[in-house]
Amino acid sequence: MNKEQKISSILNSLDGIERAVPRPFFYTRVHARLENATDMAERLLHFISRPVVGIAAVLLIIVINAFAIYLGAPVKGNESTSANTTEIASVDEYSQVNMTFFDIEK
Repeated sequence: MNKEQKISSILNSLDGIERAVPRPFFYTRVHARLENATDMAERLLHFISRPVVGIAAVLLIIVINAFAIYLGAPVKGNESTSANTTEIASVDEYSQVNMTFFDIEK
């Protein structure tokens, strides 16, 4: 089969195609689903805007912050000198890297 015959067979394959027709009440079902989607969004926004949900969210954030502070606090009596030395060294390195012209004039 040469190139022209192949092209003509491809073009002729589209001869029997008819326009697609949707099933009955297609547009009514689409419209109903779109309305349902907006109803779900409105219900979600209504739920989130309740004072109880807002208070619960604030309390949850406070609890998470308190837990993070509690875990991040150093335990007294178990401090090692090497950890403290490393901490001081990193502070000195930070100061040297972030020195500005204003700091030099002081």
